[in-house]
Amino acid sequence: YILFEFILSNKIKIIHESERCFMAMYDVTPEQMRNIASRIDTLAGEYQNLYNNNLFQSLVSGELAEAYKGTDAQTLTDRIKSYQIPFDAMTTQIKEYANFLRAAATSYENERDALAQEAVNIGRQ
Repeated sequence: YILFEFILSNKIKIIHESERCFMAMYDVTPEQMRNIASRIDTLAGEYQNLYNNNLFQSLVSGELAEAYKGTDAQTLTDRIKSYQIPFDAMTTQIKEYANFLRAAATSYENERDALAQEAVNIGRQ
């Protein structure tokens, strides 16, 4: 506990003196990263489904379109339609992050394997 406080205090002092930021470090395996990426893909699909099938379609051609009519209904429908591009863009960004996690996992595995091979080669010299 004291060592942790000392390290933390040291970093805070360094940040103050050099005005640099320190990033958090996480200990995860490539498999965990792939699992998280798969979960993110699932959630992105659910997000897209909620918008496209539940909200958008119900306003445009579903139950709400039948029950809710008039100029205020059209204004709301137009407003919801105007969000389709940002919603689709968000889905794309979420999926891109999942792909980034997969690529990072592969990169970490490749680096690990290269380092392991170098270690084997050192023993042979």
